Amino acid sequence: MACYEPHEQGPPKRAHALTVSKVIPLFAVGLAIVVAILYWKLSESRDAREPSGAKSARQMTAASPPVEPRSSRASKPVESAPTPPTPTPPTPTPPKESISEEPVKKHLNPDSEEFIYRVEVQIPDRLRAAGADACDIDFTSDAKLKFSYRLNVVGGRVSVENLTVVSSEVSDVTEQCLRNAIEAATWTVDDMDDFHEDSDLFLRMRAMRKYESRKEFDE
Repeated sequence: MACYEPHEQGPPKRAHALTVSKVIPLFAVGLAIVVAILYWKLSESRDAREPSGAKSARQMTAASPPVEPRSSRASKPVESAPTPPTPTPPTPTPPKESISEEPVKKHLNPDSEEFIYRVEVQIPDRLRAAGADACDIDFTSDAKLKFSYRLNVVGGRVSVENLTVVSSEVSDVTEQCLRNAIEAATWTVDDMDDFHEDSDLFLRMRAMRKYESRKEFDE
């Protein structure tokens, strides 16, 4: 019987394993390079075949945003520009009415000459004018008539009372007419305080003409 000695196989197996482990990565790298070269060649050949106008259009299409369909744009409401608010004109301020305040008239001093002239001249003349306008007087006559009376000034109102005949040279009709007219005479003043005084009134028929229709005595 022949005897076979076993072969030693350990070292050759390790060498084979090392060879396979080196070849696989190299193969993968080479394959990747080949694929990259093929893709680059295909891209160049496609760019060469594609017209320049189509290429630029394709680039523009890729760069431009998507365009909405016309129907979509038509249906979208158009936003109008906001209308600026109408400015409200300022309300004109009415001009202030100038209030003319009349100065308060100073009342006459009872001791002044003006006050004495008012009581002794102006008021008797106004009583004579009341009689001359009211009665039918014979202005050619030199007849005289004298009254006594009490002068009253109350709240600016002038009047007489207690009118009494002291002496008379006129007819009864003329006397009564003059008496009634003088008793009814009254007017207002704005520069006299309340005042009361007993006085006399002397009338001469010839002189009564100048008191007839005296405008300065009209209220």
